[in-house]
Amino acid sequence: MKMPGRLLAAGAAALLVAASVMVATLLTAPLPFLPSLMPCLPAVTAPSGSGYSPPGLAALADAAVRMAAVWTAAAMARGRRGEGDTDVFLHDVDRRVEKAYAEEFLCERFRVGATGRLWHFRIPPASRRGNGTAAAGGAGAGDGRRPFC
Repeated sequence: MKMPGRLLAAGAAALLVAASVMVATLLTAPLPFLPSLMPCLPAVTAPSGSGYSPPGLAALADAAVRMAAVWTAAAMARGRRGEGDTDVFLHDVDRRVEKAYAEEFLCERFRVGATGRLWHFRIPPASRRGNGTAAAGGAGAGDGRRPFC
């Protein structure tokens, strides 16, 4: 069954708005219970069945899901309590969305490896980072600079 164009457009717009609201909310109000629900090794992956370059509005919806997944993995890794680092693997970094969000939220300085389209980040918990990140509450937190890096 095909979805009418207007319904598809409305769905994509709603998804983009929801992702924007989620990001804005989580940037301003950390949720301390989320890191405790996180497994030790989050994997940011493409939505099931996603084609490599979906057409039109499907591309916007696909990008919104990918952006939300990368940001969520970064936020949860930073908010984690405990001693160990969090390993985050991100694939399809040859896509602009993944690359831009990885550089902005997972941070180049936390990247420990790369193989083809797969990047590996090792993010220390907030308890070991007094370096000005948003999680540590230092310089860079909310002042317009890159708060995650």
